[in-house]
Amino acid sequence: MNIQEAKTVIQAGFAWGNWTDYQKEAFKIAWGCMTKCQQKEAKSEGLISSLRRYHQINVYTVSENWCIQLFDLDVDTNDIEASCIYEDQNKDLDNLLIEAIEWVNRNREI
Repeated sequence: MNIQEAKTVIQAGFAWGNWTDYQKEAFKIAWGCMTKCQQKEAKSEGLISSLRRYHQINVYTVSENWCIQLFDLDVDTNDIEASCIYEDQNKDLDNLLIEAIEWVNRNREI
C-alpha cells in the first residue's frame, strides 16, 4: 500500500470507523508522518527534474553519502572518457541536489 492509499483508508476511518479518541490521535500522528514523507519525495523529485532540463545526471551512493555527477546533455555518459562538469557528495540527498542547482545557477547554466 502506498502513502496515498493509506491516507484514503484513514479518511474513511475518520468518517465511518467510529474510532476512539486514542485511535484518532494515533492516526493524526501517522497522517502527519506520511505527509512529511510525501513532501520530501516531491522535493527531491522536483529538484532532480530541474537539473534534468539542463544536464544528464548520475546519482548514486557510496557508504553513507549520496553522490551526484552532472554532464552536458550531448555527452555520451557510457563513454569511459566522458568528463563530468560537476561532482559532489553529501549525506543528505536534498542538500546535495540544492547544492548542485546552486552550482548550475552560479555558472549561469540555468
